[in-house]
Amino acid sequence: MIKGMFVNSHINLLREKKGEDAIVRLESEYGDKLEFNAFADIPIARDKAILRHVLKALKDTTSASVKTEMLNTGSLSFRDFVTTVYGKMILHVLDKDFKAAVLAYPHIAVHIYKNIHFYAQDLGEKAVRITIENSGYDMDHFYGFFTEWMAFWEYTGEVEAVSIREGIYEYTMRWQ
Repeated sequence: MIKGMFVNSHINLLREKKGEDAIVRLESEYGDKLEFNAFADIPIARDKAILRHVLKALKDTTSASVKTEMLNTGSLSFRDFVTTVYGKMILHVLDKDFKAAVLAYPHIAVHIYKNIHFYAQDLGEKAVRITIENSGYDMDHFYGFFTEWMAFWEYTGEVEAVSIREGIYEYTMRWQ
């Protein structure tokens, strides 16, 4: 489960970039109104479906920056996260130390997700590993999320994603 405010951030982006007609089309495809309580627990499957639709709709824009930012749903999720009140607050508090922010991600994520387990491991001066269990997203989702997070902080580096076994993924971030 994911909190409604984060699902709403995808919908708000679509509304901003494509207008109210795009929301009407999404609601028609989705089969329901897209108004989520900010603190409601929304199934991951619902978030994934909305993300895919928003990403598809945004790819039609001619803006290169939108195409670049929206390479995948994980990237989109991070970009939307930073627009939420919660995201702005977290990034403000941790704005001086990328490593501390990444190591704190399990504590941050507990307020975003329900029934998903996050673990952080310090791998040295410029490396961190995040392990995620039971996310409901495919491995590439959080690969895109963490890659976008690193780019957002203007770090040069890489994210390595490894499937440990069904439903357990490790993401190792290294930067310069």
